[in-house]
Amino acid sequence: MNERENEYGTKSVHKDLLVIMKEVHTFLEEQGIPYSLAYGTLLGAVRHKGFIPWDDDIDIMMTREALETFLAVSHKLEGYVVLRELWVYRVRKVTEEPREGYDPTLDIFVIDNVPDKKGARKRKTFKLKLLQGMIRLKPDYANAKYSRAYKLCLGATHMLGKLFTNKWKLKKYDAISARGNEKPTAMQACFNASFQSLTRYFKSGIMSETELAPFDTEYFRIIKAYDEYLTVVYGDYMTPPKEEDRIPQHL
Repeated sequence: MNERENEYGTKSVHKDLLVIMKEVHTFLEEQGIPYSLAYGTLLGAVRHKGFIPWDDDIDIMMTREALETFLAVSHKLEGYVVLRELWVYRVRKVTEEPREGYDPTLDIFVIDNVPDKKGARKRKTFKLKLLQGMIRLKPDYANAKYSRAYKLCLGATHMLGKLFTNKWKLKKYDAISARGNEKPTAMQACFNASFQSLTRYFKSGIMSETELAPFDTEYFRIIKAYDEYLTVVYGDYMTPPKEEDRIPQHL
């Protein structure tokens, strides 16, 4: 391996992640559970035909109904465990010995309906942002991008969260996220994504059509409407970020 091939120190984790994604893909296909690559992994499939060189995890997305089906049968996925870290569902390999440093992870993002009425949208988003602050284990006070007022809000919601059990907070988070799924709406979103992503909406039915696409040495599912999705999430997604912003998030 030359230096350029492992420029971002991600070559080894990409190898591990590819194995995880391949086995999860096979399981989901066998179980008839629809999914698509998501976020940076979907962007990697479209722009790089594989991993973004500096990316260090795998993201997939599915509807709330598909997630519930997956959780019900996930015990059959041999060698893996499904965890809940913060508000994100994560799939990891079961290892006999604890790993040092970053443990390769597949994150599952859930698509739920966005209320059609503006007021209801704002209330839903506000409640989820509040719960994210309550669920966080430790507020990120050191982030230079955060204003003083925002940091005060982080501290206040963190203290409020101490009044409730984590089980209650996660149950509430899921209930609010799924509220409104019983009837069609014009837009949908991944409400268990990051704070900044809660107001990134795309047209409903984005998961209605998927296709197999090349990803490194394998083929995984992506939504046919990837252009709409990636434009909502990243804007000009075919233009890579500046060199100084090409940083692995976990390594």
